Amino acid sequence: MKDMTSNRVISYLILLLLLVLRISQSVLVLIHDDVLAISSTSDPLTIWLVALYGLIIFGSFAVIAVVIALNRDDLQRLNIDVFYVIVLLIAGILGFYELPYNCFSAVAVTYLIYAWLSKKIRFGIPDHSAVRISLWIVGIFAVAFLVLSNFLNFPKIQQNAAYFVSVLIPGSICEEAIYRGLLYMFLNDMKFGESKILYTQAFFFWISHVNYLFSDPAWFWIFTPAMGLTLGYVVLRTKSIGVSAMAHVLMNILSVSRSLSV
Repeated sequence: MKDMTSNRVISYLILLLLLVLRISQSVLVLIHDDVLAISSTSDPLTIWLVALYGLIIFGSFAVIAVVIALNRDDLQRLNIDVFYVIVLLIAGILGFYELPYNCFSAVAVTYLIYAWLSKKIRFGIPDHSAVRISLWIVGIFAVAFLVLSNFLNFPKIQQNAAYFVSVLIPGSICEEAIYRGLLYMFLNDMKFGESKILYTQAFFFWISHVNYLFSDPAWFWIFTPAMGLTLGYVVLRTKSIGVSAMAHVLMNILSVSRSLSV
């Protein structure tokens, strides 16, 4: 920790900010049941809450782009490879769907494309031998979830396609940079072993989803911890949050689809 650079310190301050905002957002949804459901009200407090909710979801994309810029010489420590940046760019483009938050996405997408084309980023190198095993693990988790939950309601999924595109997918991708990227790098700098990193990131991921405590206890107490451990294991083995980001998107789609089918 003594040889930590100023860029690393800024990155960890950003991590702290993102964790506080993400947990606060989750508590906010827990208290108000469904922030998006009250978005039509004219009460100043609820308007502020909805604005904050959107800012956290879409603003985090630009902040992650800043983290990439700060650590562009050694993205391996963040488990960021070319595949994840491609996925992140897709999330940023999907962010164009929402006003006024798309301004963050536009700036971040522009920077990432410029940095990539000008070769100003030194990407991490994933462990390709572990990718296949990790995909099997994710597949088994997904199948187990489908078996334990209700069948998907595809008409309702189609009706809520805008939510999947504008909120769920970008949010899932950005969360990977927080829990399995920034937090992983911080814990590694703190000399945590792999097992401690695995359980610590899973714990923070779990409490960041406290909004499910009453609305879906099974998801909060069982599937969220299992999801955090599964995604954490995938990253520890592959050294890529690109793989875990796609798995995270799949699992969240299954989760929301399950709630739609009830």
